Formats: sequence, C-alpha cells, structure tokens
Amino acid sequence: MRRVAVIAVVVGALPGCFYYESINQRPAVQIENVKPEAVHPNDGAELRAVMDDPDGDFIQLHWRVYACTDAEKFGDYPADVGCDEEPFYEKSDVDVSFTLPSRRTVTGDLSAESAIVILEATDEYGATAQPRAELIMPILNVTPTLVLTKQSKYEFVAGTPVRVIAKVGDDDDGPSRVMLNWEADPPLGTGFVASLVDADPELISDPADAAHLQHAKIFSASDAGEWTVRVDAADPLGQADPVAYPDNITNGEITINVVADQAPCLAQLAPIVPPVGVAMPMSSPTLFRVPVVRDDLDPYPLIPNDEIFRATKFRWSLENPGSSTHAEVTGASGNSFALDPASYTPGDIVEVRVEIFDRKNTPINCPDGDATCSTISVPTCLQRQTWRVEVR
Repeated sequence: MRRVAVIAVVVGALPGCFYYESINQRPAVQIENVKPEAVHPNDGAELRAVMDDPDGDFIQLHWRVYACTDAEKFGDYPADVGCDEEPFYEKSDVDVSFTLPSRRTVTGDLSAESAIVILEATDEYGATAQPRAELIMPILNVTPTLVLTKQSKYEFVAGTPVRVIAKVGDDDDGPSRVMLNWEADPPLGTGFVASLVDADPELISDPADAAHLQHAKIFSASDAGEWTVRVDAADPLGQADPVAYPDNITNGEITINVVADQAPCLAQLAPIVPPVGVAMPMSSPTLFRVPVVRDDLDPYPLIPNDEIFRATKFRWSLENPGSSTHAEVTGASGNSFALDPASYTPGDIVEVRVEIFDRKNTPINCPDGDATCSTISVPTCLQRQTWRVEVR
C-alpha cells in the first residue's frame, strides 16, 4: 500500500487540498553474535539480524560470509592477502548458523585466518540499510597435533633399527604444511651417539585418515640405555617466527629403552626332560630335539627374509658310559640329534646334552657336571639342558 499525505490549503476564498507521497525511510540493521566466544576452524558460528524500519515495512535480508586472510582488506586488495571473491555461505533468514572454514577457497595453500560477514537489508520499496552491517570474525590458529610412537621388530636391542613415527595433524593449515625437527638425546652422563637416519622421513598417508600424515624415521643406538627422541612440529606461523608464535609449535618426545642383546633361551624340548637324578628309559632310536629357541635376534626357527635375524647355533655332546665328561658330537650342529640304543649295552647310562649360542657366542662356563646352565641372571632362561638316558 502506498503512503500518502493529505494537506488542506485555501485557494482564493475556497478551501482545497492536494496529495503528495511521503518519503520512504531506510531500514536499519545490525548483527548480533549469539556465540561471541573465540572460534577456530570447523567451529560453528551463530548470528542474528537485529533490524528496524521506521515505516514498519517488511525487510528482506541477505547474508554473505567470505573466508579471508585479512578481513580488513576485503575488496580492496588482491585475493591472496584479502578475501575470497565468492562467499562460502549465503542466507536470507533472521537467524543463521554456519561452520568456519579452515582453508581459503581461492587457493588450497592459504588457511582462513578470519571471515567477514556482510548483512544487507532492503525494505519492500527497495530502500536499503545504509551502511550495511559488517562483522569481522577472527579464526584463531590451531596448534598442530603430534603423536609419537615407536616400533621394533628386534625387541629394541642395541644396534638394531627402531622405527619412530610422528603422526601430525593441523585443522587449519593442513598436515602437509607442518614442518618437523628431529633430535635424539643419549642417556644422561654418557657419550653415546645415536643416529636418526633418512634425511627425508618416510611419509605415510592413510586415505581413511586424510587429516593426518605420518612421518617415519629410523633410530639406531649402538649402546643400551634410555634414549629420548624429541620432535618439534611447527605450522607456517611457527616456522616463520618461533619466538613470536611459540603456541604454533607442538613439542613431543618419546623414550626408547635400548637393551643389550640377551642370551637365547631353550623354549621347547622333546622328549620331555626327566627330573634331576631320574633316567629316561630308551629301547628304540630316539630323536632329541629343540623345536623352539626364544631370542631377540637369533631365534629358532629362523625368521626368513630378514637382514638382521639369524638362527640359533646348536652344540650336541654325549657323556658315554665310563666317561666323566661330555664330548662334543662332531657334525651335530642342527636342532636335533638321534641316538640309537643298539650302540650300547642294556643298563648303560648315557647323557645327551644340547647347548645353544646366539651371535655373541657367550661362553657357557657352568661346570661340566651341571645338567643345566643359565649364563644370565634369569635361571629359567637355559642355554644348556641334559637328558639322562638308561638303555633298555
């Protein structure tokens, strides 16, 4: 409906009146930030239009939100330092909500450091609010995330490789823009030196977890002890000025307890060894075997197709009737040894002995008369076992 004004006038001696259209007044609009707390990438924003029209007209709203580097430079500077040319969000409602982006759409290499919200209001006669409402929303930088893990096929034995994996994420800059700095610290009070090989860490991507990248380096220490691998992850701001932006750098460290190569342990024996002082009767050929040896680097059976693993070495010996010591059996170097009772007289007592050695060839210094022997402080880890056999 058109607004008109009626004004009475006197023309000559006769009263009269004429009409003229009243001036349509502009609406006014403001933006209310329903959630005024700081926002980060991927956080939700909620805004409301607070509007007024002096004439009581219906007001049409138009929201536009642009991702920016510096929202103060909207429209006046090149897009790479200002804002995107196209809004990432548009709406016409009174209340709006949207998600703050992590990246600029102008290029995948720019993070969104702010957003500018523009709200225009137009009444039903085409009058627009002047000035339009604007709101600049800083998008706070997100600190990179860093998780360190360690992997070893060789029980973290000195001189063997340990795989250290740094899993990195960054919600606003993206994990590929995070730079890592690696360091390895030796045990306190030692002069040991470790190496973090691979100038360029192996980069692992997981299609099911695109928000993270995994950088893998190989750590190796020639000496046992508690080592520390330290990693710093810096996003672009932290790389540009680590003093000014310390919160843009995430520090992480992981402890690696490097151990010395341990002696091998007899894990399975066949036949079952009788108790001390008891002889096992044998009336037919018998195969004495060590099916399994447990060791960090020299197990049995051998783990194939590996550059470091080797197999346990075996030494078999016999104490025949009339002898007081065990004599090594020439040529018996495998994990089994066969004994035929036909070579003996019924009633003879024979002792069959096996001893095992890893690559260090640690001497077994127990007296020859000891049926078992452990070269380490763990008595259950045996390097020697003896079967006492009675020929039938």
